[in-house]
Amino acid sequence: MSSTDQTTDAPAVEPGQEKPRLLISHTNDEGTLVHGTRREDGSREALRAASFKWSRNLRAWYMPQSRGRAAKRARIDYLKDQLEASGFVVQVEIELYDAVEAFDTLQTHDRERAEGYAERGAREHARSDNRYQAARAAVAGIPPGQPILAGHHSEAHHRRDLARSDRHMRASVEHDARGERSDARSASALARTLRREDPVRIGRRIERLEADQRSLERRLKGAGEAPIRRCELAEITQEIAYLRKRIADSGVKQYTSADLKPGDHVKIRGSWWKVAKANRKTVAVKTAYSWTDKHPYYEVTDHRRPEQPAAPATA
Repeated sequence: MSSTDQTTDAPAVEPGQEKPRLLISHTNDEGTLVHGTRREDGSREALRAASFKWSRNLRAWYMPQSRGRAAKRARIDYLKDQLEASGFVVQVEIELYDAVEAFDTLQTHDRERAEGYAERGAREHARSDNRYQAARAAVAGIPPGQPILAGHHSEAHHRRDLARSDRHMRASVEHDARGERSDARSASALARTLRREDPVRIGRRIERLEADQRSLERRLKGAGEAPIRRCELAEITQEIAYLRKRIADSGVKQYTSADLKPGDHVKIRGSWWKVAKANRKTVAVKTAYSWTDKHPYYEVTDHRRPEQPAAPATA
């Protein structure tokens, strides 16, 4: 999604003309989009206030980072109220959240993005090679070190060959730079798919979701029906359950306080540390200073007892 100022094929709204009907939709695959806007129809201020951006590719306004996520209903309702206050008729359609489909959508999107950028990079590198060969061919007939002979009948031809070689060489450098940028974007998209599969990062997301879950539960106490909050709570609960299942299915050992004791060594963030205390939710490890550092158990990726071969402990 690329964002610029709002421009659509629909004509601008003339003064006194009826404002268009708008649709706010949310699906697991596309995220949250707003369809039906026109230039100068007065919707831009409300959309920007709700942090929506315009996508030239989608020809619609979109909520960043909403693809593959549960609908942010409170934010959608806020936008709907703002648009209706400006005279728009607004319809809202929200697809039922599915944690499995949402996760697969994000993975598929980034894999396709990685493949697309990789192909673009390969094309740019090929163009760079072709222009480089053309640059060399343009001056192939000129002996190395041959100066331009001013006033000689070969001067004009010599200058044209050098200029042609220079144009090809500059183009070669530009294509190569574009290829490098595409390669970097491809690697970045692929890295995102790997990070989503990383048990440590999944554990970190579960921790954040559980904090949101507790906050919602507190807010729902004595709040009556609060249907929007209850929908959000149900979606968060579903995502937590799905992420926990992913960790379980990965076969990666999930440590608890029952697995560790003082004197053991644990591997956290690529380094080995000596356990000072195994708390209920965190493990305290010794440092080179007078205090200990606490880490959640999902960051523990390996464990050794004192009687096992010595680990290259940091502390």
